[in-house]
Amino acid sequence: MELEPAPAGGTPEVHRRRVREALRSARRQRELTQETVAARLNWSKSKVARIESGQVGVSVTDLRALLALYQVSDPDQVTRLEAGTREGRRRTSSWRRYADVLSPAFVTYLGYEESATRIRHFQPAIVPGLAQTPAYARAVLGAAASGEELTRRLALRTERQHRVLGRPDSPRLHLVLDEAVLRRRVGGPGVLAEQLRYLTELSVSPRVTLQVIGFDAGYYPGISAPFVLLDADDIRVLYQEGSRGDLLLRDNPTEITAHTTMFDNLEQRARSVEHSCATVQEILGDPQCRPGTQRPVR
Repeated sequence: MELEPAPAGGTPEVHRRRVREALRSARRQRELTQETVAARLNWSKSKVARIESGQVGVSVTDLRALLALYQVSDPDQVTRLEAGTREGRRRTSSWRRYADVLSPAFVTYLGYEESATRIRHFQPAIVPGLAQTPAYARAVLGAAASGEELTRRLALRTERQHRVLGRPDSPRLHLVLDEAVLRRRVGGPGVLAEQLRYLTELSVSPRVTLQVIGFDAGYYPGISAPFVLLDADDIRVLYQEGSRGDLLLRDNPTEITAHTTMFDNLEQRARSVEHSCATVQEILGDPQCRPGTQRPVR
């Protein structure tokens, strides 16, 4: 049995995910249940389930046993999966050094974000972290942290922006912001003005799309629930940050599809790219705007 070639590269989280998906796909192609696999390998069913769900990693030895059972014989595919398994187990995400100031879900999310090919972000309250200026970030993060923790969070934000937006193959970034984000005086008028200028500069990039949902849109579904949809090659991730904790979904097609539909609806409700640019400039008090410099990225 041959599987689709696994894309090369990526963070440890991405490597582990690709191996899990390949194993699950191979098992289903053989029409085997988790119970049957466990029985034939003399494992517990929970071990098979935990491997496929990502709760535990898979060793190279166990990987080979599974591939033999699933009759995966293509040497190149086996080599790729073994390499991915080693990378996923041997390499620790560099973001984990910030684990003392971040939630586990966000640490994992950062691993996917670093390899993202597309990021869609809806935010009704504040400018998303990837697009924040240093002063704006300090005002946001300083509301909940101080001292060494604030210093580390600011360093993380700067490094994150550099590693995601500063790489040659930066992801396509689509931001849909409520107009309230542009008018909330985070850090004061000067900090907000600098932030709005940066949003204008950022939106000129052909890989960045900025849209604004105006106050004239009234109430709309999702107005109080920011979320991020992330694509990293064959991986789709939904991330939500809330008062009761962060939520990271990787294996929930229902929720991911629902939020994809929601984002599409928000995009349609938002002002056009050119009108959004004009809105930012109007708030900023600068009449200059360059319509036509960008188009929505699909």
